[in-house]
Amino acid sequence: MLSSFLSFCLRFFRSRIQLQLEIIFLQEQLEILARTSTRSRLRPSDRIFFSVMTDVFSSWKEALLVFKPETIIHWHRQSLRLLWRRKSRSEAGRPKIPRAQIDLIQRMAADNPLWGAPRIHGELLKLGIDISESTVLRYMPKKASKTSKQRWKTFLKNHSAQIVLSTSSSRQLSPSSCCTS
Repeated sequence: MLSSFLSFCLRFFRSRIQLQLEIIFLQEQLEILARTSTRSRLRPSDRIFFSVMTDVFSSWKEALLVFKPETIIHWHRQSLRLLWRRKSRSEAGRPKIPRAQIDLIQRMAADNPLWGAPRIHGELLKLGIDISESTVLRYMPKKASKTSKQRWKTFLKNHSAQIVLSTSSSRQLSPSSCCTS
């Protein structure tokens, strides 16, 4: 009897902020129950709400009607794990080069079509820009494959008659006629 009277007095004299927090907490639970007819379908925002409220609202376990307290604690731990995983992620590898250097590599390659990556790399080193040759090669514009170039097989096919004639005519010449002065 005495304990129930004390709990009544404590509830009566609670701070206004605690009452407002409890009302918000209960309203969120009612909204979830109204949204679903059979089983509660939770959104990620609902889980985040309850996780945050456990930090702010001290007597959240007493106002909890829909979920077990262990479930809310699990969500809270899960959100903290995600937060620290995101914060502790490091960027591996070399830092990215500035856009101005990429533009310079592409301009040098366009202005000097006979220069390859080693030459452009050397020129950049002379300018005080320290990047690797493979990075220069990565940012150089790709040259279009020229299909108009004749392949060796096509060359032999097109010129086989002249090649045969020239080799047969050179065999008919005597060795002394080649070396006459």
